[in-house]
Amino acid sequence: MSRLILLVIVLAAGFWLYKNSAGGLFGSRSTSTGVEASAPLDRARAAAKKANESQLEADRIGHEDVSTGAGAQSHENMTPSDVRGLLGPPDEITTGISETGVPREIWLYKSVGKKVIFQNGFVYSVE
Repeated sequence: MSRLILLVIVLAAGFWLYKNSAGGLFGSRSTSTGVEASAPLDRARAAAKKANESQLEADRIGHEDVSTGAGAQSHENMTPSDVRGLLGPPDEITTGISETGVPREIWLYKSVGKKVIFQNGFVYSVE
């Protein structure tokens, strides 16, 4: 008799768990207020989709900045072709020799307000 009572209690607890939580684990379920509550998997998929859309938008904006030169970052030890790839052709080029006798080129980008100084074929400084 005690086993039968225990079996009824276990079945009742299992049914209650299924009805209140397991039913909403893989799909949508209604709450007591009548509002549809989404399952954890649905919420995770929605969050992943939103994050992916945000990343695509950020990538699109980043590509626009690089193409216009606004977001381009030139730094030391870049080659002239690297700088042209980032900032495009310079507005003005001045050639000469530095104080130490090393060949020097100064590229002026008026649109982004940058001055790139090359020595020995590599970026020496960016101002």
